[in-house]
Amino acid sequence: MPQFEYTIPTLIDLIGQRSWLIFHLLRCISREIEWMQFESSHWEKFEDYRFLRDIINGLEVVNDSAERGVKLITDFRNVVHDEEQQQFLVQFVENHRQQVSFNRRKQQLG
Repeated sequence: MPQFEYTIPTLIDLIGQRSWLIFHLLRCISREIEWMQFESSHWEKFEDYRFLRDIINGLEVVNDSAERGVKLITDFRNVVHDEEQQQFLVQFVENHRQQVSFNRRKQQLG
């Protein structure tokens, strides 16, 4: 059986040319970003890099869609007992929730 090595990526591994969104979202664009002009092995020397790293490391990561799916199934599992009907009901409720959410957002824009 083949052996696979798995290494957990660090923040340095995840930053590239398309990473500007995080700076806009965190309102850090006014901070110095000169550390991005250097080799990633030197980024730890820059206070602004460490500031952003600490913010990102402090974010709680959740699998929101999986949690919603489990909640949806547990909310409606006792309504019907046939497997096919359960699947249909879950799909129907999820579709309805997406429609309501879309319409609510659309009204807020108007």
